[in-house]
Amino acid sequence: MKQLRPYQLQAVKECWEALKKDDAPVLLMASVGAGKSLMLSSILLTMQRAGKRALCIVNNAELVRNNCATFNEQGGNSSIYCAALESKDASAPIVFGTPQSILNGINKNVKSIANANFNLIMVDEAHAINYLNHKSGFMRILRHYKQEYPDMRLLGATGTNFRFKGSSIVGHDCIFKSQVGNITTEDLIAQE
Repeated sequence: MKQLRPYQLQAVKECWEALKKDDAPVLLMASVGAGKSLMLSSILLTMQRAGKRALCIVNNAELVRNNCATFNEQGGNSSIYCAALESKDASAPIVFGTPQSILNGINKNVKSIANANFNLIMVDEAHAINYLNHKSGFMRILRHYKQEYPDMRLLGATGTNFRFKGSSIVGHDCIFKSQVGNITTEDLIAQE
């Protein structure tokens, strides 16, 4: 089991403080190489130990496999809902999946995924969420689960807190209302 470094512990603490404050979506900002997968695993382990359910959405099958493996190596119990990995299992307390597979499950009303009440939804590479397009896959997934379970919280993680043309994803009119962590490449270099 890997131990979190002090800057990772601080970022995880900031995530919890923001998530407990209210139901406003939170963004964990951490540069490439900061160990986002390990930090997300730490949060998911806490959820699992508390008897809560969480969904971790990542853009592609390889990231699903890697994030799931990191979580399981830390002692987690998870399942994968990803057609490309030939697994549509949502039985574990923590579920890793791709947006397309999850959206297909919701659209086909597959009870194991469509009717799940997730206390927390995490989106790795959260800058990929096109929150300005309410018909986008991510937005349809988030709306569905918020309707199913209004107390659901949203945590995004990224090393890029803006979308493709530089528009921010954090702010009053954006999907994420607050940003925590703020681990920069310069911070990582200084840690060495």
